Amino acid sequence: MLLKVESLSKTYETSSGKPVSVLSDINLSIDGAEFVTIMGPSGSGKSTLLQLIGSLDRPTGGRILVNGADLSSLDEMGRTLFRRRKLGFVFQAFHLIPLLTAEENVALPLVLDGTSRGKALERARALLGGVVGLGQRGKHRPGQLSGGEKQRVAIARALIANPDLILADEPTGALDSATSGEILALLKSLRSEQGRTILMVTHDETAARYGTRIIRLRDGRMVADGKPA
Repeated sequence: MLLKVESLSKTYETSSGKPVSVLSDINLSIDGAEFVTIMGPSGSGKSTLLQLIGSLDRPTGGRILVNGADLSSLDEMGRTLFRRRKLGFVFQAFHLIPLLTAEENVALPLVLDGTSRGKALERARALLGGVVGLGQRGKHRPGQLSGGEKQRVAIARALIANPDLILADEPTGALDSATSGEILALLKSLRSEQGRTILMVTHDETAARYGTRIIRLRDGRMVADGKPA
């Protein structure tokens, strides 16, 4: 079992001090080499769930275990190292550093973790050229890349540390339909050809069908979990 979520809940306090429940009693398990999509209307809690699994926020109650590691047992530095070494993130807005080249953006997580710049760049070039098909764009900065190219760079960056789990938050939300299909096909191939485990939030039914399972949330609760139609 790669990911196990047990009785997860998240509550925020409003400015008036009134508690607002965003997630309630979420239970789910994900095995290795699954491509699971999370769907739900705005305000259903899907992005909050991804943030909690990504240790970007702490739950109010319940547990999250990734390969047996209980995220609630980690302090702030432990969570930072866990994110850097065990998780890969892909965001709708790409979050590339404008002053760095594509290969430098991809290499950055390894450099931050102590790998030499030369070795990190070597690994980045291999990913850009082999996995995401952007070897010829490695010296370009984000401002010189198309939206689809930026997302491919972001995917390569998510893979650089060989993570246990890739978390993708609306990865095609800023792309046109044709480019979205290319990015989703790439994510699907990472599962089928490399055995990667992917958890993706999306509002798009077409995008969700690229996965092996669809989990649906409504009003902070899980209401369905099954294979795409």
